[in-house]
Order: sequence, then C-alpha cells, then structure tokens
Amino acid sequence: MIGNQMKKILPKFDTETISEVLHHEIPKLKINSISIVQTGWDHLVAEVNEQWIFRFPRDIKSIANIEREKKLLDYLKSRISLPIPDYRYFGTKVAFVGYPKLQGIHINQQIYANFSIETRHHLANTLASFFTEIHHAVSKEQALAWGHAPIFRPTKEMGPLIATLPLEIQSMVKIAIAYNQKELSDEKNLVFCHQDINGDNLAYDLAINEITGVFDFSDTGIGPYSLEFAELFVVDAELAKFTADIYAKINNVPNPFVGGAVDYILRKMTFMLDAWKNSNVEGEKNFLKALNDFLPIWQEVYLSAQV
Repeated sequence: MIGNQMKKILPKFDTETISEVLHHEIPKLKINSISIVQTGWDHLVAEVNEQWIFRFPRDIKSIANIEREKKLLDYLKSRISLPIPDYRYFGTKVAFVGYPKLQGIHINQQIYANFSIETRHHLANTLASFFTEIHHAVSKEQALAWGHAPIFRPTKEMGPLIATLPLEIQSMVKIAIAYNQKELSDEKNLVFCHQDINGDNLAYDLAINEITGVFDFSDTGIGPYSLEFAELFVVDAELAKFTADIYAKINNVPNPFVGGAVDYILRKMTFMLDAWKNSNVEGEKNFLKALNDFLPIWQEVYLSAQV
C-alpha cells in the first residue's frame, strides 16, 4: 500500500513549491530544471531535468486513484507492447508519483499533416493494436474489482443546455445521445478503456516514426470500445477512421468510427455543461466553437454511415 490517505495536496501549483517538495521527499534527486508541462483537471504534471515526469493530484479523489493506477500499470507491463509509465517515486507527505520520461514529441494536427500515407497507416495500426491489447488484458469483472467505474456521459442533464444551442448543433447532439444510449445498452460493446488517447498522451519519435510511449491512465474505466476513438479526432478525423477500420478488422466487431465521433460530441457537451452550470461564459463559448467546428466532420461521418 502506498498510503495515499495520509498525504496532502501540493500547497501551491508552481515550480518553486514543486522544487521544495521534491527536495524534501527525494534529497538524492539533484534538480537542474523544472517546467510545468500540463495543468489538467485532475493532475498537474511537471518535467524535471528533462528526464523525469512528476504528477501531482489536484484533489483527494485523485490521490485515491494513484494507487489504483500503479496497480494497473504494474499489471499491464507484460501485456502491452508499447512503453508505459514505470512509477519509481511516491510522495510520503505530499501526494505525487514520478517516473522516467517517455522520450518523444506529442502528435498534433500539424505534425500529422506532414506524415506520409504509409506513416499514417502505421500509426493507426499501432494504436489499433494498443486498444486491442488493453481491451483484452483487463476484463470488466477485474476492472470493477480494482475500483474502476463504468463510464457515462451526463446526457440526461443536457436537455436545458441543448435548448440554447443553434438548431444544427442541437440536431447533432440529439443524434449523438440516441446513438450513445444504444451502444451502452449492448453488453458486448463494453470493455475496459483507456479513453484518453490523444496526441498529448503519446510520445512519438520522428526519427523512426514510432510511438515511444503511452501515458495518463487516470481516466480508465468500463465503456463502449468506441470511446477510444473520440480523442483521435483531435489529431485528425482521418486518423480516427484509419484506426477504427483496423480495430474493427482485427477484432471482428462493428466499426467504431461513428461511435468515436459521437463520444467526441458528448465529451464537448459534458465540458460545456460544466461551464454552463458554473457560469463560465468563456468556457461555454470555447466548447460551442469546438462543436460548431466539428459540424462538417460529423456530417461527413454520419452521412457515410447511412450509405
């Protein structure tokens, strides 16, 4: 046991505080540089000496998830082909974990656009294989026993917000909700999901055109296998389609491409709902823009599914 229940949250989320905490917790670690590389909802992520990654939970719930995540990563080491985090350091007074950095760059739209068609297919094949491995590595029963929860989008709460949206977006969201409910009702669609594979959670080596790491397993849970493909739309709809096509062929299952687009929409609606509830007008505008930008992609995805 790591003893997360006795630990505290980082008092300030800045590099000076991080340096002080690491100096007291890991005196043998000589710190030459610290940079904050991610400020997510659940964790702050800092890079130390360009060699180590440290994750600091933002709340009590996230502290409790660290031990579960360590157990999962230890279990997956021999079952996943791609490199994953290897936790080496654990905070004793302040909650954090540290692991050797998985070297590589993140994949964004600009980087993907410069890939050859062969590289794009290879990337899709690697991702489809990773999804297949993780879906078969952990059973639903195992995941539940370890404390992983079913993944749901709060669609029943979205009605009042949907009514405020432009008609085209209303229509898109309503179709997405109906599709999602159908997928959730079919037990055979449900698997243990990573559900957060996007360019920011991958390390990629341009010299060899290979993924050199997959990280951030904090959002894992049980849901339709199509959830894995939602975040790939952030990189490019083509990558989502290529990966979905290969995954469907490998596993002999219905193609998850439309389901991935559906979950992309519902994730944006979930974030927008949170902004709406908290009177975050700027956040609402940002997520509305994301949905509006996705409209032409959705129309192409949905129409192709009707053929």
